[in-house]
Amino acid sequence: MFKLLKSALGQKNFIPTSLVLRAWLWCSLLCAFSSHGHLLNMSKVQISVQQDGTVLADFNLDLSRELGSSDDYYSLSQLSQPMMQPRIVTVLSQLSSATQLMVDNAPISWQINTVELPNNPMEDFYSGVVWPMTHIQLKAQLPLDKSNSGFLLARFSGEFVFEEPIALTFLQVHSGRKMSRWLVPNQQSPLFALNAQTETLTSAGLPWQQWFDYVYLGMKHIMPMGWDHVLFVLGLFLGMRSVGQLLWLISGFTVAHSVTLALSSYGAIQLSPAIVEPLIAFSIIWVAIENILFRRPGGWRILTVFMFGLLHGLGFAESLRDLGLPTDSFVGSLISFNIGLELAQIAVVLLAFILVGRLRATAIWRSRVVIPASSVISLVAFYWTLTRIWY
Repeated sequence: MFKLLKSALGQKNFIPTSLVLRAWLWCSLLCAFSSHGHLLNMSKVQISVQQDGTVLADFNLDLSRELGSSDDYYSLSQLSQPMMQPRIVTVLSQLSSATQLMVDNAPISWQINTVELPNNPMEDFYSGVVWPMTHIQLKAQLPLDKSNSGFLLARFSGEFVFEEPIALTFLQVHSGRKMSRWLVPNQQSPLFALNAQTETLTSAGLPWQQWFDYVYLGMKHIMPMGWDHVLFVLGLFLGMRSVGQLLWLISGFTVAHSVTLALSSYGAIQLSPAIVEPLIAFSIIWVAIENILFRRPGGWRILTVFMFGLLHGLGFAESLRDLGLPTDSFVGSLISFNIGLELAQIAVVLLAFILVGRLRATAIWRSRVVIPASSVISLVAFYWTLTRIWY
């Protein structure tokens, strides 16, 4: 397949010699092959508070970037006594320093409790669709006078390379109370009240800050974390009949995306990633093939895109199910997250217009842009489908 793509991209009759167009096609190709698709390797942290003031922080982390490469991560996972290795000791020290927990503005010191490295087969460390996760547990002790009356606040600094977003959950074990948030490095969490009678406060008392956080995370879900969505949107751009139609298609895609995200967050819909992920790749193939077969895809495309939007929503909903959106501001967070998605999708379309939009009114638009670009996208998505089925 790689030989076929290389040959196709090198043929003068296949695409114009314009460096801009070649760069655009190669960008689509490389982005898709390097795609992680969704948020499946995001950092997950649960901070559990026991009634006696014991605090356990359970991390599920992809250590590839922190260790420097997948090779180093796999090598470390094969060690029989990793705690004896200086490299893992350094990683744990950096994680402890980066995990800043405070109770009523007083810092809490951590100690290492347990470390469980992944036992995945070697190919998982290089697949791009499977992320071996390391479980690390830190332990701390709250002052006795704060264990049931203080306010907890967490922050994860840049001393450790966290895959974003950081899905944080505070849990008070004996009462069952919990609070979940998405964070990025160096962002403070909201305050979590240890007294059930005390209302949990936001980190700065400003709801608009949380809105901006979720707009940012929505944008990041498209670029750089959701290249499958990028390819899908580029496929819509290539097959559009007008700018107005394209905007309707993208908006319908986002609305559908939102529906399945909301329903999945409430637990109303659950579908295995083993089914959803290959179907998402297939949806990209479908749109690309339509572009090749039909000069101007008909009105059926709007319904098709909406149905595929529901499917794409299920794709990343799996990674959100454990965390969910904040129950105290569910609707606002969902709206702001999808505003971020919409802004990122519009940015993708604007970039495509800048690169090749001037050719839409020319005779070479279909033969030199739509067909070759859609062919590349379909081949990449086909490869991706096989990869997701295989893993």
